[in-house]
Amino acid sequence: QRGEVLGALSDCAHVVVHAMSNNGHGYWHELLGSGDAGKALAARVRCVIYDCAPSLAIEMPESFQEQVLLKTIAGAAFGLGVHAPPRVAKGSMTLCLGKAVAAVPAGAVGVGPSRLILEDMIRLEPRVPTLFLTSPDDVVVPEAGVRSYAAELESAHAGRHIHVASLEGGHCQLHTATRKAFIAEIDGLVGRTSLGTPEVS
Repeated sequence: QRGEVLGALSDCAHVVVHAMSNNGHGYWHELLGSGDAGKALAARVRCVIYDCAPSLAIEMPESFQEQVLLKTIAGAAFGLGVHAPPRVAKGSMTLCLGKAVAAVPAGAVGVGPSRLILEDMIRLEPRVPTLFLTSPDDVVVPEAGVRSYAAELESAHAGRHIHVASLEGGHCQLHTATRKAFIAEIDGLVGRTSLGTPEVS
């Protein structure tokens, strides 16, 4: 899949990245780390939007980590055609798959980037204008964690434009909860690039 994405973007002269949640950030990290193809992609990126992401795992309270695991497992189950919701039981995630029960102990699945991954990501990131969209209402990826990552990025990349916008809305729901503010923030970011001001209908 990674190769397909890189191939599909190979003819794009200008790329705007919009990564949602920690999983989206993690996949973006994988693309950037894809050797020469990743470097070629990074050279064409004009700006980056991190939507409700990322946050280091260490910045996430246990209740937030449970929510991440819950949503990850539920998403995987939905993709398999299983719609029974998983439940939290004594720190473990359990999911009924017909007669089978798959138990995922808390901590067995990465819920956020580690310190080592953070350092590698900062090394790989293209030095382009970046917008972090976050919310105090997000119970999956905490605003404090997003702000912490943004601060580290700003410290490592002197002169890079980095802006954190705090909007209303739940996790990855900012585009519907505060649509006008959401669009205005993205307009402002893209306007800082060579692409000019986008037209939004």
